[in-house]
Amino acid sequence: MRHALIRRLAPLAAVAVITLTAGCSVADKVATCTAATQALTEFTSKAGGAATDPAAFNKAATDLGTKLEDLGAKTSDSALKEVLTDVGASWKKINISDPAGAAAEITKIQESSQKLATACGS
Repeated sequence: MRHALIRRLAPLAAVAVITLTAGCSVADKVATCTAATQALTEFTSKAGGAATDPAAFNKAATDLGTKLEDLGAKTSDSALKEVLTDVGASWKKINISDPAGAAAEITKIQESSQKLATACGS
């Protein structure tokens, strides 16, 4: 079950990277959207390497959540701030040792990723 969750989360982060890269056309949001894209790219790399190590995967997810929340705290755009804070909180709650809880957070992350793409201008 854990491996299935990892297989669902890594591509989700990759899709978010593509979506955010395409959506960062508004000049005042470019730095924040670019930093979010970089954080998601780093997570995708770490998650792939942690496929058999739940603790490493959970740490990578928590680190991503913290980075996204920090970006939300720094931006002056209220919509971007809200969505980065929400999606960051969801990533921090991921624990692949709790498949049911992780699945619920995956759903929230999918919804937040769409909001994040919209906030970044796509």
